[in-house]
Amino acid sequence: MKGKFSSFLAGVVVTVLVGALIGPAMASGGVLTLNAEPIRVTVNGELFQPKDVSGHDVPVFTANGTTYVPLRAISEAYGLSAHYDAAQRMAVITPAALPSDFASQWTVTEKPVANSGGERVFTAVYNGSMNMNEFKAWWKSMDASTIKANAEQMAADVQALAPGASITLYFSYGSYSLGNALAVGGSTASNFIPAGVWIK
Repeated sequence: MKGKFSSFLAGVVVTVLVGALIGPAMASGGVLTLNAEPIRVTVNGELFQPKDVSGHDVPVFTANGTTYVPLRAISEAYGLSAHYDAAQRMAVITPAALPSDFASQWTVTEKPVANSGGERVFTAVYNGSMNMNEFKAWWKSMDASTIKANAEQMAADVQALAPGASITLYFSYGSYSLGNALAVGGSTASNFIPAGVWIK
């Protein structure tokens, strides 16, 4: 992913520099005419449809052998943040702010299900402001052992509030399942294979 990311940033730098060079030409000529061909783009295997700040579709196209995509939309697809500095006439791309505290990102509630043998089932639903691409970037920024340790600690913390119960804690982002963590007796376990199905 690091290699792809570096290539992406290199492309962004080239595109921004080309834009800076086109600026003076447009200023002197007043109009820039392109013969554009609309195209489709995939990001990590999924069809990518960029939107503007109002949520409207923005076309992706090629012109004279170069592909043009909206900078903000493609940056966000890679978990980055982009904004325009009007004073310097410069597009600025930075890594999106990622939360450092795992446990604070979830709302934990008990599911109203029939329990047997002291088992209690809970859900941990993501409660933050990250959009899906930002969430994916955050999730991928952690290695599997970090996710496992944090999720299992959360299950153990829930069990501490319900002594003697066996806890199953299901994690999700909206309707997307991430996996679960268990706390049974003095042991914990977890399974986050479902997250790998859609976070790539």
